[in-house]
Amino acid sequence: MEQGGFDWATPAVDPSRVSPTGVPRPPINGSTMMTRHASATGAAAIAETYPARVSAYLQLLNQSGGLNDFEAAALLKWGGVNSVNSVRGWLRQNRPGLIVEDGFDEHAFVDAGGTERTTRRTRFRVNRRPEGTNP
Repeated sequence: MEQGGFDWATPAVDPSRVSPTGVPRPPINGSTMMTRHASATGAAAIAETYPARVSAYLQLLNQSGGLNDFEAAALLKWGGVNSVNSVRGWLRQNRPGLIVEDGFDEHAFVDAGGTERTTRRTRFRVNRRPEGTNP
């Protein structure tokens, strides 16, 4: 039966990522029962601070105008880029268009074999006009 073009099978917001009160939940990943358990245990440990992390990341991006993950992780002192990736992933999934790519930084380093290499690190910023907003 036609439902006016609305896709009833796809929720507007993934309920596993947002609580009934709208508080963001950290993502739970893993391909085996053991890895999902480890992910869920870690998510439970951080669940109380996750909304504050989302807010801190957005505030940092707003103040800086844009950062790559390594810069954000160093300034936020969360222990590594995994936490930054997790927060940005949640924002991309639940607030589409809010975080956008903003160019690249070139980073030179010497690999384990002594060869000098360059890598590109994507910079991210807060979009001033997320999707679905009026100009």
